Amino acid sequence: MQREVFGPLGMSDTGFNPPASQIDRIPPTEQDDLFRHRLVRGEVLSLRSREYVQAAIVTGQTTFTILRREVLPNTLSPIVVLASLMVATAILLESSLSFLGLGVAEPKPAWGLMLSGTSANFYQEAPWMILFPGLAISLAVFAFNLFGDALRDWLDPKLKT
Repeated sequence: MQREVFGPLGMSDTGFNPPASQIDRIPPTEQDDLFRHRLVRGEVLSLRSREYVQAAIVTGQTTFTILRREVLPNTLSPIVVLASLMVATAILLESSLSFLGLGVAEPKPAWGLMLSGTSANFYQEAPWMILFPGLAISLAVFAFNLFGDALRDWLDPKLKT
C-alpha cells in the first residue's frame, strides 16, 4: 500500500480548484496569488510521481525530509522565474500608471512621469527626453528577466551535471 505523502500538507489531488465563474469575482491581487499557488501546486504534484520521490517514500523517509531534499530544490526554478517576471511586471505597471497620471505624485521621480511630462512638450525639440526613460524601462525589464533566467539555470538541479 502506498502512503499519501502530501495529504496532510494540502497537496492532494482534491485541492482548492474554484470554478471559473468564481474566479471572476476574486480581486486581482488574489488572482495573482491563486496563479502562484497553482503553479507551485502543479509542480509539486508532478514531482510527487517521479521515481526519486517514490524511492524516498519506499525507503521510509519522513514527509519533511522528502519535501526538503527532493521536492523543494526542484520547485525553486519555476518560483524564481515567476518572481523575476513579477518584478518586471511591477515595473511596467508602475510606469504605465504613472504615465496615465494614476501613479505616484508629481514631485517624486517615476519613469512613467518622465515619459508623460516630456511627450507633449519636448517631442519635436528634444526626443532624447522620451528616449532615455523608455530605454531605462525596457532595460530594467529585460535585466530582471535575464537575471531570473540565470538564477533558474543556476538553481535547477536538472541542468546540473
